[in-house]
Amino acid sequence: MAKKVSSSHAVWFVPHPYNKSENGAVICPWNMSALHRRKLLESHGASVIDASYKKNINCNITFVGEWECCSQHRPNSLWKVGLRDIYRDIHSPFLTVLDSHTQVLNTDPFVFGDYFYYACCKVRDGMKPGDIVIFGTFNKDKSDELIIDTVIVLLGKYEIKKNEDKYFPYAYYNVTLSKVSPHNNVWIGKMFDNRNHIEHLYQDLEDSYNEIYDESQKLFSFVPCKRLTEDLNNTQIITSLPVITVKNSNGDVLTGTRNGNHIEVASPSEMKNIFDDIVSQVQKQGFDLGIYMPMPTYRELIDIVK
Repeated sequence: MAKKVSSSHAVWFVPHPYNKSENGAVICPWNMSALHRRKLLESHGASVIDASYKKNINCNITFVGEWECCSQHRPNSLWKVGLRDIYRDIHSPFLTVLDSHTQVLNTDPFVFGDYFYYACCKVRDGMKPGDIVIFGTFNKDKSDELIIDTVIVLLGKYEIKKNEDKYFPYAYYNVTLSKVSPHNNVWIGKMFDNRNHIEHLYQDLEDSYNEIYDESQKLFSFVPCKRLTEDLNNTQIITSLPVITVKNSNGDVLTGTRNGNHIEVASPSEMKNIFDDIVSQVQKQGFDLGIYMPMPTYRELIDIVK
């Protein structure tokens, strides 16, 4: 039976806040400001380390992303006063529960655990399985240069029915879904490989996705990352983010705008070529691809937020 192929796909740009989380305390509390923020995060996990997509499955990495919940942080030895792009602190994320506070910000996209999740941050009509969503900022002097922190390949959209929140990880529900209203749909990210130790909850989405892409067309969600060592002069700590340009076969360029943008892609094979080019640009700038970061663990803290 011939595969069903969608007539077109798209690469989407979603502006992600440049605002950095800078907090002098050892424990950074849950973000209750009016601004979403990004952190330089450290995690144990798995990464792709070369152009052949070879994995390093047991590594410590640093990457930039959202984690609006609490974190414990330490100084970044590479930080210097006046260097705008370098993050001052390295954050280790952990989970707390703040059901009674209505001002806490949600984490979206959510890149921890067995899947990447994307629920609300500038979700666009027209997004569909197989599309690529790039999160980041853009060069204000050159809008076709995208400064990226997260790439999600959309596996499919999961419709949340009544009392189905239990099918999402507890941390994700607490940090994101319980803070978003309404939260009827969640986009699931296509992962590098399926985690073997859990039940595959999204098999129907995988089956539909596999009708679009052949097995040889390996697209997957990732965060640009660097492997972390204990060297105090560690040059592997992220001091800036990768800068990429994206264009389709017609020469249309994906540009960064205040409200996001997208370019149309004619076929799955063209989308695969675009994905490979994104990966190549990221890796040439010295980054690995973070493909699995375990779920932050729960910590009970008293009176973090008064």
